Amino acid sequence: MKLSISTIYSIRILQYLHLAQEAKASPPTATMLSREIGISYPLFMKLAGQLRRSGLIRIGLGRNSAYVLNKSASKISVYDVYLATEGELQLNPCDDDEMVPRIQGDEGHCGLHSFLSDIEKIMIARMKAQSIKDLDKDLVFSINMKQRLPIQNENVANREVGQGRCFRVPTADEKDRLIPFDEILLFKAGVRANMLELHTKNEAFRAQGRIQKVAEIGPEFIQIHPQYTVNINHIKNFDRAKGRIQLSDGRIIPVANYKVAALLGHLATHQQDMQSA
Repeated sequence: MKLSISTIYSIRILQYLHLAQEAKASPPTATMLSREIGISYPLFMKLAGQLRRSGLIRIGLGRNSAYVLNKSASKISVYDVYLATEGELQLNPCDDDEMVPRIQGDEGHCGLHSFLSDIEKIMIARMKAQSIKDLDKDLVFSINMKQRLPIQNENVANREVGQGRCFRVPTADEKDRLIPFDEILLFKAGVRANMLELHTKNEAFRAQGRIQKVAEIGPEFIQIHPQYTVNINHIKNFDRAKGRIQLSDGRIIPVANYKVAALLGHLATHQQDMQSA
């Protein structure tokens, strides 16, 4: 079994609508949602139609045809979305009457039937237990409906962060958030080419930028994978045999083969700088 991309994008749509409501932002339109999720307008309209027919979303009042959740995100499960986009989950071919005579033995018992039925029940129960609201705990969307500020390198004097190099990111309340470089663990490429996820130890933000360029903002950053640029000060260890690093918060990040030499050189230079400091 593999979730279709339609189900994944449908979950993202619901997550975005929930976060927009939480941020008390204006309900997003179809054009805005397709752009923010990173899908084509026709695909969004197809998915929105499925979600509307299933009673998960509705079109709000007003001329702009904006979308809103039809029920609380805490009452929408992953399985609700699966039903809307793919129908009933069925792992067991024995549930098909035409298959029963061929699969079952003379006694009408099939061990495979019982096994697959158990797995199916477990999967459905787990999907029903997971709400869209709970999924938002790890979501990196940062709703700012009126303006998308570019991610940028700043030398800022600020009472909260003091003087130092910071990244400015937009937040839900439309106020800039300044993230000191030394708090940034990594950047991850977003679902769109010009979007990034910025991760600190306890938070994640979304901002504009390209993963290929973000490593140029300071000597402490290095791109180690097509999807990742990391802060070298937060690298705890490098397992060359397995092609991965561990960061200071314990998370594991892959290292592309063609980036190993650059990473080793960067680490060696960093160690020399630390010793001479």
